[in-house]
Amino acid sequence: MRLDTITRRESGYALPLALLSIAVFSIFISVYLVQLTGELKLNNSLVNKWQSKYAADSGLQNALFEVKYSIQHPSSHLGDITDPDFGLPADKLLPSNNLNITTSGGTVYYSSANGTFDVVNPTTGDTATAGYTWVIEYNFTTPDTVDPRILVNNITVQSVGTYKLVRGSQTSRVRSRIEAVVNVKFVPAEIPDSPTQIALVSYNEVGRFAWEQAYTPPDP
Repeated sequence: MRLDTITRRESGYALPLALLSIAVFSIFISVYLVQLTGELKLNNSLVNKWQSKYAADSGLQNALFEVKYSIQHPSSHLGDITDPDFGLPADKLLPSNNLNITTSGGTVYYSSANGTFDVVNPTTGDTATAGYTWVIEYNFTTPDTVDPRILVNNITVQSVGTYKLVRGSQTSRVRSRIEAVVNVKFVPAEIPDSPTQIALVSYNEVGRFAWEQAYTPPDP
């Protein structure tokens, strides 16, 4: 008799406890989903930033390739290697100024170009486009301290990388900027067979460049 009484007294606890458990788990799940959503957004933001840095670095590599090509193809840019002043005029050592970015705040830019490349995710269908714009600032040319036959061309490359992602109806754009000081070594007397050595003196991620006030890097 006493057992029946206890059972009847506890029979009404099941539903409130079940509802309380559902409420607690709902709160946990809601908090988890909010946190997960925030982490996914942060992750996407970081990925986009990394992609824009990759685009900026691609611009740097393209600029260095063009520098090496210009040195190894003197008929296009270097002029007469028998000239006593060979190697001193910067426009004989550097690629063409395709974008006509010339001066900003007293700084002279001798070379400029841009490029784009596309990436499509076959799983999600997202379309991403990356691009770069680079300029070259000529610093100085000096004979090598060890071998005076070698000229050392000191230049600064500034590259802007843009990453544009189209996901459904939403479009996001992220830009990164890098600046690299580069030494380029070659032997004028051995052109076009001279080996060209390119060494990074410094490599930094920076803010907006001065030349962007007059020229806005286009969307890829």
